Parts: sequence; C-alpha cells; structure tokens
Amino acid sequence: MQVYRVNTGKYICHNKYYGRRLDVDGVRDTLRQFLFDGYRHRWELVAPIVERLRKLLAMLSKQSTFRFYSSSLLIMYSAICSRKSSAVSSGTTAVPSATNDNLPAGPALPAFVGRASLHEPTSSLHPPIDVRMIDFAHATHYGFLQDKTAHVGPDHGYLFGLKNLIQLFESEVHSAETSCKDNVTPMATDDCSGAVV
Repeated sequence: MQVYRVNTGKYICHNKYYGRRLDVDGVRDTLRQFLFDGYRHRWELVAPIVERLRKLLAMLSKQSTFRFYSSSLLIMYSAICSRKSSAVSSGTTAVPSATNDNLPAGPALPAFVGRASLHEPTSSLHPPIDVRMIDFAHATHYGFLQDKTAHVGPDHGYLFGLKNLIQLFESEVHSAETSCKDNVTPMATDDCSGAVV
C-alpha cells in the first residue's frame, strides 16, 4: 500500500508482509489509512470503488473455467483533493498502471467494463479511481498449457474475496457516517464534508 499525504507531501508505504500480519481490526484500520489524505478521509472515493468492484464481480460471475490463484486487486485513486474550497494545493503523482499483458491466453475474458483511467477527466461526482486485476502468474483455465483440470463454474474463492472487500468498504462508509453524526468536533465535521453516496 502506498498513500500520498497532502499535508506532508510524502507517501505512507506498507509492504505485503505488513498486510499478512493484520487481523480483522487491522484491515479496517488500514482501509481507513488508505482513504486518509493527511487532512481528511476521502469517503467520496468509496462509492466509485465499490461500483468498479461490483462490475468486476458481475463479470467474473459469468466466467466458467478461470481460476485466479494468488492474483491481486490494485486499487488506485488520485491524490488531488477534490474540494475546491481547500486551501491546500497538491501536485499530481504518477502511478504506474498494471496491464493485462500477463493474462493467460485462451477463452475470451471480457475487458473490464466501467474502468476509468487516472488520466481521464472525471467530474467531482466521480473522482479519478481505478481498480484492476493483477498478478496472473498462477491464473489458469481449462486447456491452458495442457491444464486438464475440469474447472467448473466461476472462481468462487475469488468471488468470496470480492464480496468481502465490497462489504468492508461499505461498512466503513456506514461507520464513518455514524461517527460524523455522533461526533461534533470540528475535525469530524471536516471529515464529513466529502460526498458520501
């Protein structure tokens, strides 16, 4: 994980070993850290991220022989603050994009629909975010490199993980809304200023 902090102009970085040590509460805290820009939580990013995850879930639910063992999801968003009233200005940062060049050849896997590039103009209602599947070294499907395993139906393990990730993002929005309503401190009010949809 790499998160740009607008207030310091630096990145907060965690490697995969950090992630492997997390328990359930640690995952929730890390998700909050992922959405925090140094001044406020970017709750307005949750809805577009969830929308992309739901489209990915729908598309993968229709695939019958693919198995995405040890693959990952890359979730990116722009570090530019979307609030026009903010007195803080931040520079853009280049984030390398993952490509699907390593996707195993074989039955047609539809292109991920609804994906917005970080470089495409977006409205304030749809912040620049991107969700991509990456790490296909162990991905397979029936007939790939003489794979004779009869994979039937969609990859239920991958779908299970996607559903849990969606639920985690949605529960964080709910807890953020509740926290903002219950807490009347100025900082909490500022955190609530993002559009939560």
